[in-house]
Amino acid sequence: MTSSHSHFIKLLAPAHGSEVSLHTAKQLKYIAMPREERRTKFVDESFRKDLASDGSWPSPVLLKWECDDGLQGEFIVRLSTTSDFAENSCTVYATKEKSLEITNLLIATTYYWNVQCGDNRSDVGVFVTADVAPRLLRVPNLWNCRDVGGRIGLNGRRVKQNMIIRNGGFVDNAEKIYYTIEELEKKPRFRERVDAMKAATQVLQNTLQKEVPFLLDGEWTVFRPDMKAFGEAEFDMVDALTEIPESFLGAKGVKMTVNEEGGIVLDKCNDMLPAVIMMDFVSPETGMMPFTCGADWYWYLRFNGVTIYDRRKGNGKMTAKNNYVLFLPVKQGRNLLTIYLGSGIASFSWLCAPVPQGTKLEEVFASGLEENATILPAFLKQGKRDENGNQLYTKGKVILTEEGASYFADHLGLKTEIDLRGAGECYGIDGSPAGKNVAWYNIHATAYDGIQNQPGRESLARAFRFFLDENYYPIDIHCIGGQDRTGTLAFVINALLGVPEEELYLDWECSAFWNKELDFRHEFSLDRLMNSFRKWPGSTINEEVENYVLSLGFTKEDIQHLRDILLEK
Repeated sequence: MTSSHSHFIKLLAPAHGSEVSLHTAKQLKYIAMPREERRTKFVDESFRKDLASDGSWPSPVLLKWECDDGLQGEFIVRLSTTSDFAENSCTVYATKEKSLEITNLLIATTYYWNVQCGDNRSDVGVFVTADVAPRLLRVPNLWNCRDVGGRIGLNGRRVKQNMIIRNGGFVDNAEKIYYTIEELEKKPRFRERVDAMKAATQVLQNTLQKEVPFLLDGEWTVFRPDMKAFGEAEFDMVDALTEIPESFLGAKGVKMTVNEEGGIVLDKCNDMLPAVIMMDFVSPETGMMPFTCGADWYWYLRFNGVTIYDRRKGNGKMTAKNNYVLFLPVKQGRNLLTIYLGSGIASFSWLCAPVPQGTKLEEVFASGLEENATILPAFLKQGKRDENGNQLYTKGKVILTEEGASYFADHLGLKTEIDLRGAGECYGIDGSPAGKNVAWYNIHATAYDGIQNQPGRESLARAFRFFLDENYYPIDIHCIGGQDRTGTLAFVINALLGVPEEELYLDWECSAFWNKELDFRHEFSLDRLMNSFRKWPGSTINEEVENYVLSLGFTKEDIQHLRDILLEK
């Protein structure tokens, strides 16, 4: 019923009783694709960039109204999930405009709204939000933020919303504090390395104007050592090599030549063994050898005992021999190149080739410096430690804004923040940026198939216990990106709640709304998680995950309690 006063307020949009979308057109198009098509699109660089161009925020709902010219003042907009506008279900906004954008609405929910100005009030409007998951959230300065709830689980019951929120970190990762070159020179055990670095740098400076022909088309020696035995000390062993050994870390060298694409292709081993590949060659002169290259997963490149390129990851492109244009500071005589390749989920490769004809030497040098700004000196990065031998860090900057903190603490009533990062990443954090009433817990979690080893099992079990106690809700879970460690935990929870496999896949994939890089793709991540559950009994992924959780020491009663807490009645 309209107001009896002389002025009118008429609601225009959304149309009364209409359904509104909470996703952009690009997001909806992706969500509607069959799984195999989505998977194909996932490795299409241009598609991923276009998909991420809309971001991971929801599409806002625009409320519009009109009134006669004589009505002046501020408009009060009330939005409620109940027709009686009960206080605990109603949000109030104030504006001087005749429209208002609303975000962070619940999916599959009926909303009631009206507008008031002074004593004049509109009729009540009604609209329904589309039943399309995920429920994306817009929180200032925070990325990859969405609700774990919203999908349909066991017996057609929907997973409750506003109970578990997942997102990127509230605080950026801490960074190691390193000694300067001058500080290292005063430490006897590092003096030799400093001298070696300075000599290598001088070689680099002396070779910039002289190009050496491509010399990496010979025979490579490939070792497949046990990854568990490969750490910093083993990298030092690589640096100490002056020639290719017969065996390395217990693995015998195998001779391989490149294929037509310039690649060394390696089959995955059952134990996910990495690869160490080596080539020695003789150069008739000193100079700079430009080349192009690429590799699956991550890789380190060491040349004549010096780290040249450190932990490259494919540059967000499909692996190809032209992913990078780099250079090596070649010395006259014998040179040794060693590359450490992280193991892929299936076959993985190292590819290299000469630079295209006509490539300018100065452009190659500039590209190499850009790819690794700490080229050569990176070899000497030594972290500072306190008197107890603990690594020193600078605390990461707070990402969550005051507005974002208010949303979590005041609007959601957040009680618990579970930070899934390691202690070094969380250095200096002693409480939640979301507010003093939000308890902060740090659990060093693993991702994907890492939850099957003992440390991974222990960390997941520790995290899972929080979800069995109603007093901790609402809960926020995050790592730094909110996709891998966070995505793994969200996957397990939703699988236990009966969310079907297709929706579990889609929920993981929706991090691509934020992350456009191609190294975030199925074979490196989700496939590993899915395959890791196959050893557990069950005819569905939900049953396999349940049996995995039971193996952690939880009971069927615990799992049922989780469902009682998180599934709508």
